[in-house]
Amino acid sequence: MSSFTLKESTLKDCPVPPIWTTDPHGKIFVYEGVLGKLRRLLQQVDSGDLSQSETAKIIGVSRRTLRDWKSGRSEPKVFTDDEFRFTKTNLYWLGLFLSDGHLRQNGSQYSYTWQIGSCNPFQGYWYPQFVQKYSSIFQHKPTESKTYMKFSKTSGTWAFYTNVSSVSPIFVKFLEKEGLVSPKENSLTTGFEKSPLLKNVGNDSLKILFQGLMDGDGTYNMINNGIHMSLSFDYTRNHARNIDSMPLVPTLLRNSKKEAFEFKEYEKNDVSEIRFAPSSLSKLREGSIERIVNQFEFMIEAAGYSIRSDKVHALISIVERLASPEYGEYRHCLDIQRRIRDAIRKSNLLKAVEELKKRYPKKDHFFKPFRPKWSDEFGSKRVWLSEAWDFFLLSENLSHEKYDSKENLDFSRGVPIDFAL
Repeated sequence: MSSFTLKESTLKDCPVPPIWTTDPHGKIFVYEGVLGKLRRLLQQVDSGDLSQSETAKIIGVSRRTLRDWKSGRSEPKVFTDDEFRFTKTNLYWLGLFLSDGHLRQNGSQYSYTWQIGSCNPFQGYWYPQFVQKYSSIFQHKPTESKTYMKFSKTSGTWAFYTNVSSVSPIFVKFLEKEGLVSPKENSLTTGFEKSPLLKNVGNDSLKILFQGLMDGDGTYNMINNGIHMSLSFDYTRNHARNIDSMPLVPTLLRNSKKEAFEFKEYEKNDVSEIRFAPSSLSKLREGSIERIVNQFEFMIEAAGYSIRSDKVHALISIVERLASPEYGEYRHCLDIQRRIRDAIRKSNLLKAVEELKKRYPKKDHFFKPFRPKWSDEFGSKRVWLSEAWDFFLLSENLSHEKYDSKENLDFSRGVPIDFAL
């Protein structure tokens, strides 16, 4: 046993060693897979087979730390595989973070806070409150952060804001290792640059990432007879490369000056918006019908990971509109619109839509508690619908002293379909 040096061991894909000290006087993290070996080493000290000095050297900690562990005065923080893996839960968080949210390094080293704000209660209140309670990337968080109602003078609207501290430093280092974030070198208390290019992931992972992006800055809507589907973002974070790897049909892009150009030119331009078929149908070429059906199959599957019931039902309405007998028959319609309608009606999209409605129920003009696909990692449906939603339905951890219309924050029946702050 004494010949095995835990501190020098490595874990595949893990950015830190199995026993990691953040700095000489900082926190100590121990990988769950070596806890057994660590306990056996401590037992050897108790039996006299190893001295405290030898054991401290093997583990890579001070003798004082070792004494504190043995006496129970302190204990290391245990980290898990989920802190350096792209689980479904982590992928969804990543997609939402890349499109909407900030990661900030606090005053102390390896101390991070995730900041998110939204006018939508699912995104600005329910989701950050849920992940801080149950997600592995917040499992080292000692206390829960509150969500605050704040008024933005810039937008002229109220919104839900949550600063969730104690993001796993292992997870942040993992994101850095994957090239997805990099610290801004301007001060000790600083933010992170985002590099939204996820490499070597399968189709299911792309669906989760896409939905996180769309929940953050995506749009599904119908105005009169027009259908608009797009993804907007800060032009400095070009998501076009990720979109290019997905089975989607982008019809046009807009740059930071609102100038339009074809998707294939994304490498030559800054990109602030991507539109998807059937938006801007005149840009499509022959052979696009099957690709459009495949796109909607991808979008409907991806929507099952959403935290935005409003966007899920907006997508459902678009699919049902495209499949309706009237679509493609009104004045000035293009022939391709009728062909899209006929292809969708022959596909399984309408059946998939009905399944999506069950996952994201609405009743009596309220969006009801839903269960995204990534929630399968959190146990049974019964446990989910109680533990994941009780705090929200009771408006717990929500600070709203400065907000006058408090009746808007009564979520005991769900969220009104026409909710507005």
